[in-house]
Amino acid sequence: MTEIPIGCKVGFPEQSFLFGEMTNTANQVPPVAGSSKTPPIPTRKVPDDDSAWKVYEKLPVWARVAAKTMRDSGGRVPKKRFTERGYSNKQLKQMVHGPFAVAEESGSMLALTKLGEKVVTVSLALG
Repeated sequence: MTEIPIGCKVGFPEQSFLFGEMTNTANQVPPVAGSSKTPPIPTRKVPDDDSAWKVYEKLPVWARVAAKTMRDSGGRVPKKRFTERGYSNKQLKQMVHGPFAVAEESGSMLALTKLGEKVVTVSLALG
């Protein structure tokens, strides 16, 4: 007996952006570790009057480096990578819950916040 896929229409046409194209991941081959890198987040210009410039000045150097690492990895990095590089749990918590939250937790990953993206852009602009 053959299975016949049944489709159904959900929502209104103006809500179609909410429903992305679904793909079947069961038959996909996982990428080989280290074979492909997530593309970095595109760099945008930060206006001169943006508060990210002041945040950048007050942010510890290690947090700037961590934010740049996240950006270069596509915006998300496993926490384990930071601990392997010598970051303490206190530093990881400061990046998420500190006065200038440049990252947010996403399971076992850290992801750049909008402020984090701006801080990296500022650091790239300053060279």
